[in-house]
Amino acid sequence: MKAPLTPTTLIQRLSDVDADERQWFDFVMLYTPVIRAWLSLDGVTQEMLDDAVQDVFLRLVVFFRKNGYVRERARFRTLLGYVVRSVATDAFRVSQRHERQEEALPDADLFPSLQVAPDERVDRMFELATIEAAIDAIRNDPELAPLHRDVLNDCILGEENPTVFARRTGNAVNTIVRIRLRLRERIKRHAKSLGKL
Repeated sequence: MKAPLTPTTLIQRLSDVDADERQWFDFVMLYTPVIRAWLSLDGVTQEMLDDAVQDVFLRLVVFFRKNGYVRERARFRTLLGYVVRSVATDAFRVSQRHERQEEALPDADLFPSLQVAPDERVDRMFELATIEAAIDAIRNDPELAPLHRDVLNDCILGEENPTVFARRTGNAVNTIVRIRLRLRERIKRHAKSLGKL
């Protein structure tokens, strides 16, 4: 799909910090179908596509506000194509990394299995107790951000899929996965320090 012709004045007005909602609405309505067409590939879900389109517009906002738009420097279609390719590449890398992380780090591995030989059962119960104590300490930390607490309760303890959680809460999937991984590491470190006492 070819990019529609955009009045240069509209793009230049978007560079202004005082750009109004109507100008942004016109711009988004004009370019959303083009961006969606460029990003649509086999295997791309609707949610991934929506996230990518939003990311393109966010990067354009940052670019416009930081650099302004000078037509002589580059045609807008060239800039838009560059941003779309960059978002697509980043989204692909993030999805590949998330798949590897999801396979490598299931949350069930935080909790030791109690189905072991009787002589190992006490050790496993101690491990489980230290992990539960670590989780309680982190959960009760007054400096823990509300989103982090929700990820701990829903994604780690509640076993909700990070993608589903991200959609439900309106957050980016990569943000939720990153928070989940950091919390898991924090739980492990805290449990390890408790185990040494």
